Amino acid sequence: MISAQQLAALYHEHGALLFDQNIRSFLGRNTLNKEIEASLRSTPELFAHYNNGITMICRQLRVPRTKNRPFGQYLARGLSIVNGAQTVGSIAQAIPNGDPNPPEAYVMVTIIETQGAGDTFAVDVTRTRNTQNPIPQRSICRTGHRQ
Repeated sequence: MISAQQLAALYHEHGALLFDQNIRSFLGRNTLNKEIEASLRSTPELFAHYNNGITMICRQLRVPRTKNRPFGQYLARGLSIVNGAQTVGSIAQAIPNGDPNPPEAYVMVTIIETQGAGDTFAVDVTRTRNTQNPIPQRSICRTGHRQ
């Protein structure tokens, strides 16, 4: 898990470079991204449940250990968000740089170290983490309590 505040700070510091190896960058404040912002503001405690999370790749990763559990600050070299540009960009829109009272929200994060994994591994992770079948609206309606 990573805090929304940390993700916003990362975006404010690095901008589009944060998505250097992604298939696409942040698309701006379109309808879906505005919904992400609204969810963050209205129910920050549920944000991690409502959001698919993000995937980061990096050349090298140093993971802190506390009582056999990874917890704390990670050191990542060559970091790029390869899935989740809309989530991170929307979070940055909702939490301006220096916001004194940001929402307390978290996002699931997968961090994948690519060092020594082969020449095409990073590209393969980016491609496969961005593959999803389209979901027709009628399928979404079927998941409700009433049919």
